[in-house]
Amino acid sequence: MTIAAVVPALDEAARIGATLDALHAAGIDEIVVVDAMGGFPDQPLMEDLEMSRRLRRRGAMPTVEREVIVSGRRFMAHPWRATLCCLVFPPLYDLGVPPATLDRVWKSVVR
Repeated sequence: MTIAAVVPALDEAARIGATLDALHAAGIDEIVVVDAMGGFPDQPLMEDLEMSRRLRRRGAMPTVEREVIVSGRRFMAHPWRATLCCLVFPPLYDLGVPPATLDRVWKSVVR
């Protein structure tokens, strides 16, 4: 089992990466796409979720079947805490909790 299979938030990040890879393979440079989306969000956490939402608003996101390798260090050290954060943070972000606040909680809980 991969980390991405355990943590849904990583699956979202993988889809974004795969989408940008697919666009690059089609001859479209990633920077053009990122610029068209208003730039990559300058925030300490949830930037991948914000960018995926921007991409989704612009239309359907292509998906590419691809394995993503990520560091599982924090999940290995604190599996329950890290997983809980990944499940709770997106709804908190949707409710307006600032990314900086979520980042402080993340650092205090899993680092």
